[in-house]
Amino acid sequence: DCVIVVGCDGTLLRASHFCGDVPVLCVNLTPETTEGFFMQARVDNFSECLHKLLEKQFELSGLLRLQATINGKSVKD
Repeated sequence: DCVIVVGCDGTLLRASHFCGDVPVLCVNLTPETTEGFFMQARVDNFSECLHKLLEKQFELSGLLRLQATINGKSVKD
């Protein structure tokens, strides 16, 4: 299983709330105008990235999300 997120970093961050432990392939839709810091793929190399994903020739990199507690209680989104 894999989730493909198309957009920018904000789209990835929003989608990450719903993905759990499922790997995510991020595609920067507008690399000419946005940084896309977390985006591994672009429109021009998407097919290559997808091929690597399908052939399991990729390296997973985990991203930690912020967790906060207030007065001993976990703060949720």
